[in-house]
Amino acid sequence: MKNKKNNKIIIIISVLLIAIVIGIIIFNKNEYNGEPFYLNDKYYSTGNFIMTDAKELEELIDKKETFLLFVYNNFCTLPIPCETIFLDGIKDYKIDALQITFDEFKNTNLYNTIKLAPSFIIIKDGKIIDYLKADSDDDLDKYQDIEEFKNWLNKYILLKN
Repeated sequence: MKNKKNNKIIIIISVLLIAIVIGIIIFNKNEYNGEPFYLNDKYYSTGNFIMTDAKELEELIDKKETFLLFVYNNFCTLPIPCETIFLDGIKDYKIDALQITFDEFKNTNLYNTIKLAPSFIIIKDGKIIDYLKADSDDDLDKYQDIEEFKNWLNKYILLKN
C-alpha cells in the first residue's frame, strides 16, 4: 500500500517537473538571445525619423514588429542635441526610426517601463530589447557621440547592403 502511494507521488512530481521544464523552454524561446537581428524590411530606407502616435505604436507592438523608436522632449539640455546624434546615426546606416513625443508616449504601455525622455528604444518582436536611459551616466556618451551611439546600435541591429 505504501509503495503505491510513493509511486503516485513520484509520478505527480515527475509530471510537475516536466511541465515546469516545458514552460521554461517556451518562455525562453521568445526571449532575446543576444544575437544581432534585422528590423522589419520597411525600416531599411533613407535614414529618417517617421512620426507616430500612441495608437499606431501600440498596433506595431501588437503585430510584434521589430523597429527603432526615438522618444523626444521639446527641449534638450545637452551640449549637442541628442536628436542630431540619433538622426546622423540612422542616416549613416540608412535605417528609419519611429519618433514620438514624450507626452504621446505616456499613452502607451511602453511607458510602464521607460519613464524618462529623451530615449532611443530597440524593439524586437514587439518587446523592448534595450533603451537609452536619460538619467544614466553610462548612456551619456551614446547621447553625445555618434560613434558611441552607432556602436550601441551595432550590438543589436544587422544592416542590409
